[in-house]
Amino acid sequence: METTHGRRRGGRTIGLPPVEVRGDPGDSLLVQEIQRTVTAALLSYPPGERPRDRSPIVILLAPDRERFRQWARGGSPEWAAGIVIERGRTILLDKSFLRDVVEAQHLLRHEIAHVMLDRRLEGNSVPRWFHEGFAQIHAGEWDMGRLWRLSRAAWTKSSIPLAQLRRSFPYSGPRARLAYAESQAAVQVLRKDAEAWRHLLELLSSGVPFDAAMRRSRGEDLRDFEAFFDGELMPGYRRWSLLFSTAPLFFLMMLLFLLAAWRRARRKRAAQAAPELPEGEWYSKGWIDRQWPG
Repeated sequence: METTHGRRRGGRTIGLPPVEVRGDPGDSLLVQEIQRTVTAALLSYPPGERPRDRSPIVILLAPDRERFRQWARGGSPEWAAGIVIERGRTILLDKSFLRDVVEAQHLLRHEIAHVMLDRRLEGNSVPRWFHEGFAQIHAGEWDMGRLWRLSRAAWTKSSIPLAQLRRSFPYSGPRARLAYAESQAAVQVLRKDAEAWRHLLELLSSGVPFDAAMRRSRGEDLRDFEAFFDGELMPGYRRWSLLFSTAPLFFLMMLLFLLAAWRRARRKRAAQAAPELPEGEWYSKGWIDRQWPG
């Protein structure tokens, strides 16, 4: 099944790349829901973040976990529900993970963001934390859980230096979740200055290396920004520890984490075991790890 969408004015599509959703014949309702979510996601991008490339975006729906692993060719961790298998073009989704409407929307928006950023950068290399932070922001994934992780890491001085997240992320669950939270916080800082952010993306799309693009758009190079994040921004999250120390909020957070753990356990039981990947190899060399040569 293939479905294409776009905004039309006077019979012509404007502004958005067409999206082809490919699944089984019985997936028509799911395809429609994916179309609505993707359309809303694409429309939410400001002009400065929209790429010139408007070739079709392809979304493949794997009918089961085994097929997802086969099509991913070992390029995803056991718990992964989606992965970009062709940079800037093709997304692979595990259909069994799309039953939860809210989480499915986050997943779709996250993977679409990777595709859109790759197109906006036109092949230029960026750190992994930049890519993942951008995707999380466009997926609307900021929540109290991420704030709690950053607060705890700042208080215990166990944060991950941002420079260590240029190429790959930790494989373990808690450290990986912290890596995602730090990445999102770092990109949020970059996007606060709208003019510098727009200039940064323009420089990157014109082929300027990331370090030079940072200097020209923000007046600081990559190493300076990472040092600023590690030395000044991360310690600032300690102030949130007072908020999380209150009893009512503590029990609420415990309830939320128990609920999340229950969902993860349910999904793990539903999925067949996948072979473990080496430390840091969450994606194949053909995907994100090859984007940052440093």
